[in-house]
Amino acid sequence: MKRILSLMLLTLSFAGTVHAAAGVLASGTPTPTGGSSIKGGSTDTTAAAAPTPLIKFSTGVFGQVNFAADTTAHTSTGYVVAARHTSGSKNFATTNLKTNIYWKQATPVTATKTCPQAMADDIATNDQSAFAFDGTGWTSY
Repeated sequence: MKRILSLMLLTLSFAGTVHAAAGVLASGTPTPTGGSSIKGGSTDTTAAAAPTPLIKFSTGVFGQVNFAADTTAHTSTGYVVAARHTSGSKNFATTNLKTNIYWKQATPVTATKTCPQAMADDIATNDQSAFAFDGTGWTSY
């Protein structure tokens, strides 16, 4: 998991991008299935059409990208990337503003709460400018 986030940080270390997973990825919305891919590009159109993903999650790993979209330019200036394994007990996240990888205890997956629902609750929809790692249960490696 740490290796995946390190690669995500390296791969996504540029501004002015938009992210897509099975079409245009909504900010703060976890991938619907484990093993999904997240694509990126300079606009939402190029992100959705990108031939190669920026991130490819392992089977059972869900991801979430939070970003502040500029609807006029169809870009974003930063992001938070998070990941969690279905059977895992931690959420992992990083942002383009920090080089740290953070983890937070995850809400358990139950018969009534799926992994994407738990991630949405735990990580929320804050983008990189409002994502608070301090005082909200996140710990840095």
